[in-house]
Amino acid sequence: GIEVLSVLQAKKALERADIAILLLDGEQGITDQDEKIGSLIEEAGCGVILAINKWDTQERNREFTREEAAERLRKQMAYLRYAPVVFLSALQGRGFHDLGDLADEIIRQRRVKIPTHEFTEWVRAEVPIHNPQGAKFYLCHQSGRNPPTFVCHVNDPGRVHFSLRRHLVNAMRERWGYMGNPLRLLFLRGHAPKATFRNQRRH
Repeated sequence: GIEVLSVLQAKKALERADIAILLLDGEQGITDQDEKIGSLIEEAGCGVILAINKWDTQERNREFTREEAAERLRKQMAYLRYAPVVFLSALQGRGFHDLGDLADEIIRQRRVKIPTHEFTEWVRAEVPIHNPQGAKFYLCHQSGRNPPTFVCHVNDPGRVHFSLRRHLVNAMRERWGYMGNPLRLLFLRGHAPKATFRNQRRH
């Protein structure tokens, strides 16, 4: 009962939050409860930081570096792979000094607004790189910022291969950042602009 109540409380808090810090136990590892809360964070669309506490207990193990710990965490919680990972020691008071600046940067990037013309032209340039089913893209625009949400009007949403979606999301992060934030990319059936139809009739 306590576990169910804690999940419900977390869910209510996430509905009001811009950013969440998921605190993980460096000694115990990732628990089922951690994964459950992590999935709620992704579902709520919050920005997120993954914080591994008690890292001081692992520092003696020179074969288990921070890089290895972060990669293992991202593999196990792949749905939060975009989240930055920080290492803390509450006992020694270490790792907290940069946490506020990191949270501020995630929120700043969350509020980035991409002009419709710029985003449409960018998508059209990226799509030919990996478009195995030949989807045609028309107008693309940003429809929201909490979380960052984008809509692409295409001739047939069924032609948008999952690998194309993944490529666009990864390329968007390289171009505009959105560190620590989920990206929602939606594909809706649309039509070419009227000018395009007129040009086709002339030919």
